[in-house]
Amino acid sequence: MENDFNAKVYAFINYLVDTKKYNNTTVLSAFKASSKLNEIYKNYYIWDFLPENCSGWVRECYVKVGYFFALHPKHSAKINFAICIKKIKSGTIGKKFNNLLNADKDNIFERTERMIRFAKSNNVAIDYVDLLWGLIKWNKDSKEVQNVWAEKFLVNFY
Repeated sequence: MENDFNAKVYAFINYLVDTKKYNNTTVLSAFKASSKLNEIYKNYYIWDFLPENCSGWVRECYVKVGYFFALHPKHSAKINFAICIKKIKSGTIGKKFNNLLNADKDNIFERTERMIRFAKSNNVAIDYVDLLWGLIKWNKDSKEVQNVWAEKFLVNFY
């Protein structure tokens, strides 16, 4: 099951990258407008990539990552989301990233969007695979994602 999930996450991000590569503005525009779309229309672009019997949270993570990619379609594979964010040259990036790490399920997408916009304004690519996985696992009690991202962000930071 986990391998199938991995394959679907990678396939979805590759699909997004291909939409940019082949200038498929219809898909990117649909994701940009995702907050205004009804559930059926949103799912049209993600349906083939969703794992069987996935939760509403997983579907929402897919839609939001599609939206984030449409805002800033610059993908950097196999780096880690935190390392991508660390590349932003700003004196406030540590505080902003800490705010993201302390987000709960009610504000994680809003805070992530701020980081994506900040990355875009600094021309920093995002590891969307790691971001999607991180968002999917965000609500786990172990805080695994938050701990890994904090560790990756802080290595050689100062």
